[in-house]
Amino acid sequence: MAEWADGGTRVVGSMTHGVVVDSAWSAAFDTALSQFTQDKDAARFAAAAGRRR
Repeated sequence: MAEWADGGTRVVGSMTHGVVVDSAWSAAFDTALSQFTQDKDAARFAAAAGRRR
């Protein structure tokens, strides 16, 4: 609890809970991650994850 009282603590939004990205981008990221877990192509994942839809 001390971290919450510390004025230097920075609270950031959650991608998972839809605070920092919209649903379409989150879905595209999930698709890219799913593909990466299958093909292990890091370059393709990085390219897909970097795209804003």
